Parts: sequence; C-alpha cells; structure tokens
Amino acid sequence: LAAPASAFTRPPSLVGRSAARTATDLSVSLPRIDLPPAVTEKLGEFGLRNPNEMDDQQYRAYSGAAIAGTLAFFLLPGAALTGLADPIGDVASAAVTDFALSAVVGGGGAIYVSLR
Repeated sequence: LAAPASAFTRPPSLVGRSAARTATDLSVSLPRIDLPPAVTEKLGEFGLRNPNEMDDQQYRAYSGAAIAGTLAFFLLPGAALTGLADPIGDVASAAVTDFALSAVVGGGGAIYVSLR
C-alpha cells in the first residue's frame, strides 16, 4: 500500500521538456486578453502591473487570482443572500468531521498495515 518516493516525482523523460513548468503546474491553457491602452494607462497611474506585459507564468497567476476572487465573491455572498449559507455550513461541518474520522481510522489503518 505504500508508494515509493519516486511515485511523487516527474519521470526523467519529462524533466527536460519544459524548464519553465513545475511539478504542480496544472497545464491549463488560458486565453490572453489584451487590455486596451486606456485601461493600461490607468493601471500605470495607480502603480499596478500591466497584464499585457506579463510572461505566461505571471499571467496564469494573475488569471487564477481573478478567477478565484470572482468565484469566492459570487458564491459566498450569493449563498448568504439566498439563505443557503446554513445548509452549506452544515454540509461543510459534516465533511470536516467525516474527513477527520476517515483520516484517523482509514489513514491510521493504512499506515499501520504499510509499516508492518
């Protein structure tokens, strides 16, 4: 049941393919949307970085932050406004409890068996 440490590393045949990629890279292709000059000028006035001038890794981080922020702002207030916050809280509480019990019993059992 125990996996060797090499199971969590990239095979040698894949190491040299892309030096800029990391082992945690999701390889998601995001379309680049160039902002108009009027917007980029305002970004410069406020001391913010221009997304049009970012490399791929920086642009992925920028896009990921935008997507995560949009989802969080959309889901959390939306749940509160529609009255779904209480059921979501109940489900989250049950999931955390279930995960903790599974980690102790299932994970502990698997650790015991793998160390035997």
